[in-house]
Amino acid sequence: MFFVLEGTLDVLERDKAVTLHAGEFIIVRKGIEHRVVPQGHVKLMLFEPSEIAHTGTVKSEITKDRFERLDS
Repeated sequence: MFFVLEGTLDVLERDKAVTLHAGEFIIVRKGIEHRVVPQGHVKLMLFEPSEIAHTGTVKSEITKDRFERLDS
C-alpha cells in the first residue's frame, strides 16, 4: 500500500496508471508488476509484508537486504 503524505505520485501498472495526491492511497495486488513515479518532491508511507522483495526477483543497485523499521 502506498499512502501519499505530501505531493503527487503516479503508480504505473502494465494496463493502467493512477495519480495519487496527499491523503490518498492505493493497494497494489500481490504479483502485479508496478512502478512508482514521483512528480517532484513526495513524502509517502509504504506498507508491505516483511517477506516482500522490493525489486522482485531482480537484483540491482537499489536492491536492499535490510530495511529501516519502526519499533512499537
